[in-house]
Amino acid sequence: MAELSLPTNPRFQNLTSEEFHQLRVEAYAGYCGREKRHLWKCVCLCGKETTVSGHRLKSGNTKSCGCLRGKNSPPRTTHGHACHGSRGKEWQAWVSMRQRCRNPNDRSYHNYGGRGITVDPHWNEFENFLADMGKSPSNTSLDRLRVNDNYCKENCHWGTPKEQAQNRRSTVYITHGDDTLCVADWARLTGLAEQTIRYRHKKGLPPGLIFKGVSGTKNKLTRRERLARDAARKRIARAVKAGKLTKPKVCETVYCKNTEVEAHHFLGYALKHALKVRWLCKTCHGPMQFS
Repeated sequence: MAELSLPTNPRFQNLTSEEFHQLRVEAYAGYCGREKRHLWKCVCLCGKETTVSGHRLKSGNTKSCGCLRGKNSPPRTTHGHACHGSRGKEWQAWVSMRQRCRNPNDRSYHNYGGRGITVDPHWNEFENFLADMGKSPSNTSLDRLRVNDNYCKENCHWGTPKEQAQNRRSTVYITHGDDTLCVADWARLTGLAEQTIRYRHKKGLPPGLIFKGVSGTKNKLTRRERLARDAARKRIARAVKAGKLTKPKVCETVYCKNTEVEAHHFLGYALKHALKVRWLCKTCHGPMQFS
């Protein structure tokens, strides 16, 4: 390709054969209308060719073909979690936490900053947040232990989706004996349906009656529930007669050791045409299911 002729403007400065830092000008490369600059073909000390405007060469903005960038430039990140295209999970959690507590335009601000939830000033720097919380385990996200308190080291942990779902302002906790559990955990321990526990708690019944049943409530079952209960009892009787169910020695309730037990089905599962059985005594489950 033929070399371009130099401009005839008397103010034009010929840079051919001159050296600027690691670049040596070889030939004129034309005029760039967008930048309104004259371009020059240069060869770097590393052997690569590049095209640079005369203004960048004389001002020192361009010193090489780019090979100096990796050698002399300081690292662009201090922690490596905010690199473009690979933002870390911890960085995303830190940014989202500050946004929903400090930015009134954030869609979740009314549930956090609008309620007075703040972020510990020590966590204004991401490095401090990462040092206190550590790396996030898989399948976890940032969660507060007490939902009405602020974001700080003592009140935060990496919680699983199950822990997050149970740790809400709408979560109902019931204290029975020495344990304080949510409705879902009590349902799992006692065998009662969650809807039953919520209904009895909403009526104001004490924990002892919530989990042991209320006498005289047989007629409060719906027709559909009574039909499902009777059908489940027949299926249990057939399974016991066929030897498919083994009767345990004691009641399966957590705190009960009564040896007089009867088969009890989960009414919620019976309504869905499935049958799960626990062996309980009349005292634990009350007269509603055994009458």
